[in-house]
Amino acid sequence: MEYDKTVFNKLKDVVAKRGKAVSVVVGNQKGGVGKTANSTLISYILAENGVKTLVIDLDPQANASQTLIHTGIRDAVSRKAPSTEYPMVGKTIMSGIADGDLTDLPVRIKDNLYLLPSYADFEGFVKYLYKHADTEEEESHFLKPLLDPLTKDYDVIILDMPPQIGEVRDNAIVFADFVLISLQTQSGSLKGAEVYIDKLVDLKVKYNLSIELLGLLAVLNNRRGSVDLAIMEQVKNDMGEEIVFSDVVPNMERIKRFHIQGIGEDDRFDTQVLNVYRKVSTEFAQRINDFLG
Repeated sequence: MEYDKTVFNKLKDVVAKRGKAVSVVVGNQKGGVGKTANSTLISYILAENGVKTLVIDLDPQANASQTLIHTGIRDAVSRKAPSTEYPMVGKTIMSGIADGDLTDLPVRIKDNLYLLPSYADFEGFVKYLYKHADTEEEESHFLKPLLDPLTKDYDVIILDMPPQIGEVRDNAIVFADFVLISLQTQSGSLKGAEVYIDKLVDLKVKYNLSIELLGLLAVLNNRRGSVDLAIMEQVKNDMGEEIVFSDVVPNMERIKRFHIQGIGEDDRFDTQVLNVYRKVSTEFAQRINDFLG
């Protein structure tokens, strides 16, 4: 889908009409399939187009947090801003959970882009959950009352997820409006996507959730590889062609550097990546508009 700024303006209108943020989980049961890159880069493009966006990092490895903190520093340096404008992390997400309030955690990264950062202590969430919830329903709905107050302050909330931590996945699905599946073109990633979708359906039925599958975004290992092409065909045949985003994310080495140096647009390699995500983010926003508009 071609980059279209008017789609983002429409998204802001849709959000204003509903009176709260649209929340999207970026998920796959398998790790290493491009979830964090998709979460951070789509968020960056949304913010670039005036959509006030919050990234919630629910992975104790905190890769999204590191990428976006570096992005904020890179932005401040480019503007020759004083050090007081550099993004600073206060209390951790686990301390916020213990306090029963996450509203003071978000950190400003740049105009329209905010981060609720994770930290290594979030590894203790599952143990904390079992101590403070008595039933399976309480466990899966534990984060929702803490996350709901954030929806009044943003247009879009994107949740970056760890692989294989079912309790975190379930809490995110219970809270969110949509799930975006990140699929790297390899068999393990496809299986992880299928498991994730099955769990989404189970929770949707069990708790009568309104959450919907926004789509499946493919991240190619090799744009001309026979395995990649075969998996893409299998996905379209098994899940339906309309589920798959029209644009795919090719294998681009520059994406790996964003984790270290932050997202920006200093040279043609940066621009190449961001132009891919401008098209992807246009379709992301358009799909939300189609559901809610």
